[in-house]
Amino acid sequence: MATATVFATAITGNNKLTARFRNWADALQLKIDHAGRPMTLNPTPKRQREYQSRMHDCRNMERTQKALRVLADAHENGTILPELATFTKKDEIARMVHKGIDCGKGGYYSVIESSDYSDTSEAARLLQSMIEGNSAERAERERLRKIDALTAEINLSNIPGYFPTQLPVIEIMLRRARIENGMKVLEPEAGSGYIADAIRAAYPGTWIHTIEINPRLRDLLVLKGYQVLGDDFLSDEWPERFSWIDQSRGLFDRIVMNPPFERQQDLEHIRHAYKFLATGGILVSVLSPSFEFRSDRKSTEFRDWLQEVNATWENLPDGAFKASGTGVSTRLLVIERN
Repeated sequence: MATATVFATAITGNNKLTARFRNWADALQLKIDHAGRPMTLNPTPKRQREYQSRMHDCRNMERTQKALRVLADAHENGTILPELATFTKKDEIARMVHKGIDCGKGGYYSVIESSDYSDTSEAARLLQSMIEGNSAERAERERLRKIDALTAEINLSNIPGYFPTQLPVIEIMLRRARIENGMKVLEPEAGSGYIADAIRAAYPGTWIHTIEINPRLRDLLVLKGYQVLGDDFLSDEWPERFSWIDQSRGLFDRIVMNPPFERQQDLEHIRHAYKFLATGGILVSVLSPSFEFRSDRKSTEFRDWLQEVNATWENLPDGAFKASGTGVSTRLLVIERN
């Protein structure tokens, strides 16, 4: 009878511990969401370091949350390892799956997470192995880590002509583009892929193709899983490498773009993009307002061409690219190819 009483007490205790671990894990979600929020302000070096530090904290909380849930399941199922059975406090569990900062990598404004765990004890290693998952899960975590690191490096770099499209502008662009799942979409000056990211999130059934001239930005696009057709949109080489591109009739159902403005490159890029727009397709592009009033030949011919293709355009809000480091005025052009 005494043995049965002790056994019943142990089960009751495990149930309480299971509930406590799960409550702690659930309570962490709000902090994880807050720490993992995107950076919306102009990414100055100081803000970039703060963002990286915040993301580092977010990943440590995510590991703690997973460890708590893994231990809760083990206690509930009666499969808890003896080496881990005595750990009942959230802070000590968090320390076991914590990763620090690799001070030997990056500059003053970089926060690079260490690839190794801080706690190397036997119990910690057991718990770490339980949250690591299978090889596919580990590979996905490593891919996301590389995306974070490369994004941070890019944000701290001075890439000529690189002004990322901000989410409020992207939302307007996608409304004008009227994208549907199953369509082939091209972003020909893809940069970090912010427009492509929004398209993939809203329309996961689309076929997204990108082109990007900067090698680090191309690396980031590949890490994000986008097909990169080439490195120079104005070159004739990238379409020749893909037999499924028929330049005589166009190809892409939608083209959504933010071309470079220097030396009126936006006008040239837009006219070139139109060649690849399929019948019934829609092209949406950010562009400089200078074409409206300049009297040079390129601007005059561009205005005439816009009339030929029945283009429409509108003003984008003032300061639409302020977070990207420029206060230049912008327009949004829409062309439907009938």
